[in-house]
Amino acid sequence: LTADYRNAEGVDLRSDRREYGARASINHTTKDGLFTFSANISPRDIKRQVAANVFTGAIQNNPTVPVYDSKEKNGYYRFPSGSGLYNIVERLKEEQDDTEIDILEWNASAGVNLLPLFNPKNPDMVLKSQITVSQYKVDKLIGTFTPSTYGPNVNAGIDGKAKRSFAKSSNTNLEWITNFSTRIKNHQIRAMVGYSYMYGVSQGFDAENWNFDSDALGYNNLGAGLYASIEGKTMMESSKSDHKLISFFGRVNYDWKERYMLTFSLRHEGSSRFGKNHKWGNFPAFSLGWRISDEKFMDSISWIDDLKIRYDYGLTGNQEIGNYKSLATYKAFGWYQYNGNSFHVWGPSKNVNSELRWEQGRNQNIGLDFSLFKNKISGSLNYYIRKQEDLLGSYNVPTPPNLYSTIYANVGTLRNTGFEFDITANLIKMKDFTWNMTVVGATNNNKFVSFSNDIYKGQSYYSTCEMANPNNPGYLQRIEEGQRIGNYFTYRYAGVDKEGDWMVYNKEGKAIPIAEATEDDKSITGNGLPKFTGSMTHNFVYKNFDLTIALRGACGFDIFNVHDFYYGLQSGTTNLLTTAFSKNAHIKKGINILSDYFIEPGDYLKIDNITLGYTLDIKKKYIDRIRVFGTANNLYTFTKFSGVDPSTYQVNGLTPGTFGGNANYYPSAFQFILGLQVNF
Repeated sequence: LTADYRNAEGVDLRSDRREYGARASINHTTKDGLFTFSANISPRDIKRQVAANVFTGAIQNNPTVPVYDSKEKNGYYRFPSGSGLYNIVERLKEEQDDTEIDILEWNASAGVNLLPLFNPKNPDMVLKSQITVSQYKVDKLIGTFTPSTYGPNVNAGIDGKAKRSFAKSSNTNLEWITNFSTRIKNHQIRAMVGYSYMYGVSQGFDAENWNFDSDALGYNNLGAGLYASIEGKTMMESSKSDHKLISFFGRVNYDWKERYMLTFSLRHEGSSRFGKNHKWGNFPAFSLGWRISDEKFMDSISWIDDLKIRYDYGLTGNQEIGNYKSLATYKAFGWYQYNGNSFHVWGPSKNVNSELRWEQGRNQNIGLDFSLFKNKISGSLNYYIRKQEDLLGSYNVPTPPNLYSTIYANVGTLRNTGFEFDITANLIKMKDFTWNMTVVGATNNNKFVSFSNDIYKGQSYYSTCEMANPNNPGYLQRIEEGQRIGNYFTYRYAGVDKEGDWMVYNKEGKAIPIAEATEDDKSITGNGLPKFTGSMTHNFVYKNFDLTIALRGACGFDIFNVHDFYYGLQSGTTNLLTTAFSKNAHIKKGINILSDYFIEPGDYLKIDNITLGYTLDIKKKYIDRIRVFGTANNLYTFTKFSGVDPSTYQVNGLTPGTFGGNANYYPSAFQFILGLQVNF
């Protein structure tokens, strides 16, 4: 039985998280070892206040504007209507955004040892079967409220806004597995067959209202608002969806003296999310292994303790697309007046694709596992090839004959290749002092092979990462056939003219004013996907002291300096960064255009964590040992990037090296933890 409690505050004035949790486990095996039972239950209660992303507002707002104004009803300075700005302190103090989350996770298993029923005297044979039932449930209740005195409400003439939301989801699983293994002289055979059933359901509703006679009740009396009483104003919605996933699976392992190894597995899976004739998919996999170090010709090489080469190939499936994508669904399109009555208008909500099927991944890997110099150095090296076929996503189609310009379909093909390594070195091992180091790294090179298949003919490229206003900048990146994901597609900076406006290179390489440039003059100007990511951890122990130093980093990629783009130019209409009058002082007139001027190398190395501890070996009646430790997180980042912490930029997904089209971000913060561990 374990329990935990956590109370954490965010770096802003409002956000916090209070969390309670417990876990109880029970295990029992009958005396004869025939039956085993186990059960676990883990409830968790979370209460948190969520703060809106005010850090962008902190950059935009004029720092000389006051926070407070005694003339206003709530005492906070109110920004003029239409300015697009807001008082961030007022928002953090006056706005309510409360969330209550209840999580319940449980599982129960019953197993039977079948061997005594068939061959009780064979010590080299195992035959067991186990059934497990589990469930994961989440209930989430949200309440938001802004009072009538809140600045934006005053500007809009609204006497308070309130909203309540409730969401409930659960995943229920049943799994039945039977394991068999036997050894015949030097031959080891292991087999497993199983069945699993998963049912997931999500439902929820929300309602809101405006214009209350009083702010006293906050979001706790939505019916008191007047706005929803206007004819045609529903201001509420509800939803429910479910899905099923059924699997039949099996695996066979064979090895001879643990020197030659073979594994084959097969999964036959069905998902309710796909079209009527494509719900089921088959996903085989196999692997081969050879422990070279056990061969006689390796006996003379004393510095190799263990050396194994392996190859594996497998087909995997992806069904994470949301529910009902393959079905015809309807939605409301507003109201129609007839004979003085209002009728909701309903129609198809999307283009239907009953041919939706499993997205498939073909994965190959060749690897080397090793241990050298009496286990002083150990690790693994891997080279992988991953090809994703029938990628699920939205693709453009003509209208007509289609009702909508996009359809959800299996079209794209993506290829990834790379090298991964994981090496641990026990550098020093003495009586009072040890030092070991672990280095983990990976390279990645990908290419979007195609946007088309035998049914859908896509474009040769798709623009992505549409940048937010002002000045309607357009799309920052492009996904193109034969190219790497994460390419920036922008103008090329060629300086400024006499008035301080942009000059760019056209497609012939000639410098022209930005006013004469067209989309044809844009080109690939960088890439936001790291070519290498890695980490390094050092562990030191001296007598009762222990020290851990962890570093991580990435290199070979570019970052679009989004804050310089929005707030680093003198043409900006909000508060500006100092770079507008230093690094960018020569750009006096130019607005925020998509140019490689804002693209910078994103390489960085971060001191991620340092932990220092001291252990007291008490060895008393009730206490075995006590460890006191201090941990510092996010100490320092080495980088030439001139913007915010480069590790806050996303480097996965379809828009790496950006914030997804805007300047919103949550700042990385230094953290210090002081802890105490007691072993009883």
